[in-house]
Amino acid sequence: MLTNADEDIVITKEVIYTDTFISHDSLIEQDANIADSSSEHELKDLFPTAEQSDIDANKQQNYRIWKKNSKILYDYINTNNLKWPSLSVNVLPYVNKAHNDRLFLITSFTSDQLPEDEKVILTSMRTLNIPKSDLNSFEMENMEFQVIKNIDSKSKKEHGLSSNKIDTTLAAKDEVIKEYKPQNLKNEIEITYSPSEQCNRVAVNMNNPDIFATASTKFGNIYIYDKTKCVTTNSSVKNLMSSNHVINLNGFNASEDVEVTSLEWNNMKQTELASGLSNGLLQVWDLRSSYKTDVTTYHEPTAFTVVDDTGVNDISYMPDHDSIIAVGCENLYMQLFDTRAQNTILKTLNKNEKNSVNSLQFNPKNSNLIAVGSGDETGEINIHDIRRIQTPVLTFNHSSENTNNFISNNNSISKVQWNPFLPNVLLSAGMEDGLIKIWDTTAQQNASYTQKTFASKLIFTHGGHMLGITDCCWDLFDPWTVVSCSFDNALQIWKPAKRIIDEYFI
Repeated sequence: MLTNADEDIVITKEVIYTDTFISHDSLIEQDANIADSSSEHELKDLFPTAEQSDIDANKQQNYRIWKKNSKILYDYINTNNLKWPSLSVNVLPYVNKAHNDRLFLITSFTSDQLPEDEKVILTSMRTLNIPKSDLNSFEMENMEFQVIKNIDSKSKKEHGLSSNKIDTTLAAKDEVIKEYKPQNLKNEIEITYSPSEQCNRVAVNMNNPDIFATASTKFGNIYIYDKTKCVTTNSSVKNLMSSNHVINLNGFNASEDVEVTSLEWNNMKQTELASGLSNGLLQVWDLRSSYKTDVTTYHEPTAFTVVDDTGVNDISYMPDHDSIIAVGCENLYMQLFDTRAQNTILKTLNKNEKNSVNSLQFNPKNSNLIAVGSGDETGEINIHDIRRIQTPVLTFNHSSENTNNFISNNNSISKVQWNPFLPNVLLSAGMEDGLIKIWDTTAQQNASYTQKTFASKLIFTHGGHMLGITDCCWDLFDPWTVVSCSFDNALQIWKPAKRIIDEYFI
């Protein structure tokens, strides 16, 4: 049991591993403790009343308790309030080792309320220079970890610090910490999106991270940009107008209401991009074979097929094959498509009921395994072996550990994603409960050692969002850091405390 004596909050290990929230009576009691330590004005700013907000009182109350407990749940947590919610987030494979900077591609989705704010944004964060989980580096005022620079012995003496650790009795310690306090997101480039259109998704080409594709909500448009053609300076952000996109792909322009719902680059072919549309069309574009220097708009994909008349929700390339794509459908569950065979579906897995799939991904280390997140309220997650695709090797439920009465047990899955460093670790994001959960799906030998069986184990739950998760992804440099965004306009960067996930460290 962990106890915070100063604030009289007690949290059991079980709560840390599940929802961070206790009972309704405990919610009220701890909420009262927060109210005692905060001014009425601050609480009104942070937590508007039910009349002032679309977020119900129970979710606001849960968030308060999560915030209060966050310093013992995380080695790092940074929260940012965006002007508009982002429907997509990507981590770029760039890092400044001196400050451990990260670059993110996000969107600004206004749902036509303010068209001039519909943007794709390249933003940066100086972050993660916390050498270890240190509660002394947690600032109660802002409920954030502070970044402590690893200073040399000479600097330690100048600031009144001991050679082995920070002397918490010295006022100089606060000055050193504040000097390296983490920054908020800093926008480097803002791309104003096409008039009357919104951006659904962003996909970075990992073979050439300066190139990224964006999915439009209208006319089936895909806009591809080159980051190097976006000019920015230290003093201001320069907008790249939508007319300056490098390429516009439009294989279906007859109807305004056709959305591009999913995008993915082929890591085995540097210039191949696949797209899924709301009319059920899967398109594959080979930009190298079709590109012409004097042409910016292309209407004929290299390969295409109608997968599901009711829509495609997600797609995933097999990581070690250059032609196999898994397609998550609105009605027909999952299908496998070979780009070499025009209009040919390799395999169709169509369950008798609950067929909708919102998210899927091949395992990057074992391409025979694919995780599938349901699009209905069951919150079901299936892991299939494509060699025996009809029966999943593992089925579990995103909501199964939601023991709090005020957290929804009816959840569609907005995202499933395998950890790029740890092949058995999977995250799932809930559309209704706003929770992101990290699971261990380790395979185990049966008693006779004749076959492997799979089991799911909940490792950690992130409860920092008050509304449904729009997107989340693993960091590309740290195996336990995640960035997430939600309909509550928040973008959060977080890393579970090592003591919670200690068994996964060698």
